[in-house]
Amino acid sequence: MYLILNSILVAGAVLPIAFYLWYLTWPVCIGRVTRVDEWTEPANDVLRARKRRHVSYEYEWQGKKCTGTQQSLFLAQGLSPKKQVGDAIAVSVCSILPKMTCPWRPWFELIVVLLWAAFLLASALVGFLEFS
Repeated sequence: MYLILNSILVAGAVLPIAFYLWYLTWPVCIGRVTRVDEWTEPANDVLRARKRRHVSYEYEWQGKKCTGTQQSLFLAQGLSPKKQVGDAIAVSVCSILPKMTCPWRPWFELIVVLLWAAFLLASALVGFLEFS
């Protein structure tokens, strides 16, 4: 049973790395930031108030104008690029699924995927050492 769990953890670490390597092959186009939303999430008993930021952008892909709001490849509420309205932004577009886009930030995405993979591989190692 623990071997299955460890296999799932290792696969969960390796698949995002493969996805990141595929992301590096996506074509990059230049777009424009169309909207920047900034807000503050209120504090509660556990967390302090947090500032949030969300960037919307427009780009042209194969002769069509498209819009995107994804902030990161791996993070749902990822740290958005520090851009203002009207700034140019590099956008990577998946050629198979053109609606799957995100700002071209390979170093940021690499750090995220390596932290994710390190956590999962460490969990698998602890499980292997503990239960073998």
